[in-house]
Amino acid sequence: MAPIIFATLNTQGCKMGLHRCQMLSFLREGGYFVVFLQETHTDPVTEDSCWLEWGDRVYFSYLTVRTAGVTTLFSPDLLPEVLGVGQAVPGCLLYLQAHMEGLVVNLINVHVPTSDPERLHFYQQASACLGSLEPPECLVLGGDFNATLEERDRSGTEQSPAAMDFLRKIVEHHSLLDVWHDHHPDDISTFTFVPVEAHWSCHSRYDHIYLSCVHLSRAHSSSIRQAPFLDHYLATVTASLYAETPGLAYWHFNNSFVGGCGLRGVLPGVLAGLVAAEGHLPLSVAVVGCAEGARQALLPQLHLGHQPMEGCGNRAVGMGGLRAGEASGRQP
Repeated sequence: MAPIIFATLNTQGCKMGLHRCQMLSFLREGGYFVVFLQETHTDPVTEDSCWLEWGDRVYFSYLTVRTAGVTTLFSPDLLPEVLGVGQAVPGCLLYLQAHMEGLVVNLINVHVPTSDPERLHFYQQASACLGSLEPPECLVLGGDFNATLEERDRSGTEQSPAAMDFLRKIVEHHSLLDVWHDHHPDDISTFTFVPVEAHWSCHSRYDHIYLSCVHLSRAHSSSIRQAPFLDHYLATVTASLYAETPGLAYWHFNNSFVGGCGLRGVLPGVLAGLVAAEGHLPLSVAVVGCAEGARQALLPQLHLGHQPMEGCGNRAVGMGGLRAGEASGRQP
């Protein structure tokens, strides 16, 4: 299945027809499948224009025609089943739950206010919204956060340390990771907000796309590119959203300690905990590189069949299903 490209962009208002047409043309040519737009300043009239210019898969949340507003677009080439729509903070947080490529995905589009009282209220509502999601479900959180998390995200001083603390608490509490940070750990010169004024210039990276930690491996790449006629840049993440099917997997760990300490007494219980929730889990246990005595001490407790894997000789054993009772040493 083809990867999905997510994008986020602060439009600085798309009520004016020419600016809106230029922006939508730029997004269409980029081939983005899901787009989070902020500061759209939309109203019912603008909604009708966007539907005509983009298509009917456009979702709005607006406050006034001069402030805030977030909009989420689906490419006409993507046909998700939208399961639910909500706005925890009108004009600032738009939530969609969609069934995409066989996977339930939670899409949250945010534009964080700049005043501290509004920002505090926003973070409280956003945290409650994130806390209501089912942990196994995939989460994609994108938008303009109007705050930085690290020094390398700005060329000057963070204007609101309180906002930075709020954002950090949200990210840590809900186990989120900034995909760009993860993919570009040494980049200190790429920003998403580059205002240019006569006597002042301070670059920042306010625009982020976060994934829940357990789904970070789905992200293949991330980029930041200039958008026309804007001082905000476009941030993108390319990710695979296909539903994973259960199958055999390998658990790698340093088994040289098995024979010399109490690990061999603990390991069967750990394996039991891994499979207890499902009752049965296809499991392959490879005992490689440890002494014969350690191997003989461990294997009877796991109750695994002595079946050498192809190409491994007697170095790897136990390919097959392992039940919770067997892992803990109890007979079913």
